[in-house]
Amino acid sequence: MSTNARPTNKIIARAFDDLKCTDHDFHLASLISSVDLGLTVPESLHDSWHRGKVSCTIRDAVFNSTTAWKHCSQLALRLIRNAAQKSNILQPTSLKHFSLLSREEKQRIMLFVPSILFISTDGGGDHKNTFVRNKAAYAAMFKFLDLDELYVFRNAPNGSWINPVEKSMGSLNLGLMHLALERDKCSSDMVEKIVCNCISMSDLRSKARTYPNVEEEFKSCMKNVITTLESRFEMIQSGGEGYVTVERPACNIDDVEFLQHHLCHTTDYRLDVTTTKEANKLPVFSQIFNNHNSQSCNYILQLSKLPTRTPSEVYKYLNYKLPLPWKNDPKDENFCSYDDTDALLKDGKK
Repeated sequence: MSTNARPTNKIIARAFDDLKCTDHDFHLASLISSVDLGLTVPESLHDSWHRGKVSCTIRDAVFNSTTAWKHCSQLALRLIRNAAQKSNILQPTSLKHFSLLSREEKQRIMLFVPSILFISTDGGGDHKNTFVRNKAAYAAMFKFLDLDELYVFRNAPNGSWINPVEKSMGSLNLGLMHLALERDKCSSDMVEKIVCNCISMSDLRSKARTYPNVEEEFKSCMKNVITTLESRFEMIQSGGEGYVTVERPACNIDDVEFLQHHLCHTTDYRLDVTTTKEANKLPVFSQIFNNHNSQSCNYILQLSKLPTRTPSEVYKYLNYKLPLPWKNDPKDENFCSYDDTDALLKDGKK
């Protein structure tokens, strides 16, 4: 059954049911679901690497779009809260709350925060390794969590299906089956008229700068839509247990500002620096990105530091510069294999 608004999209329905809604997207709003899969490291290399806990955050793309700073602050808070739970300490509600804990409590929590972190992303604008603003966000999280190694990598073009988190998208789509959504009307007739007369999201943002009440009214009328989606995702189960943990970015703005200040107060980095040429002139980038095994390219960002929290007898096996994608011939469409690239790196030819 299809409404022919998008003829290729069909749904399963009973034969004698009436079609009571049309298949159209919101033209003035867009909801972004940020999905993370916290992998559970298997005991054996032969076990599955696609098991873990799925976390999802739904944001209004008009006035609360995703950025690397938001992703990093939310991930940092999640790791801190999980560590606090394992150390039997009351879970901090924000990054600032964690900074206000006693020194002993913070030390106990940090014992359970991983010292080595691997992040696999889809390579979008809020994750791309070559963007200075994204590098700064990763550097701030790297310093705040006192990580020994941070690896951020993306898949090759058209290869996002390899990313383990993509495996969970099919299950999340189950929560969206047979669901029609409509935003509430704005409480103010004037604001509702302004919103209805907008032709795009950029037009709506422009109107919000002119009329102060538009942003708050629009956020309010989208709350029920977001709540409905959150409840649908929370209903999804796997093996009798909840499959998705929905995180609400209530304090996310405060966490972002705290993470930014943490980097800016300890270095000379400025948030208005957006180009690589400007960033390379700052000592912070030479201190962090040119330190030890740190490196960056289109596909991999690796940050390292010495001394480490990881025991030396363990870290000596990890003290390694990750091979970057390499072509023997720039005209060749294919990259060298991992083994060939690794051999070139060890021979000093790369």
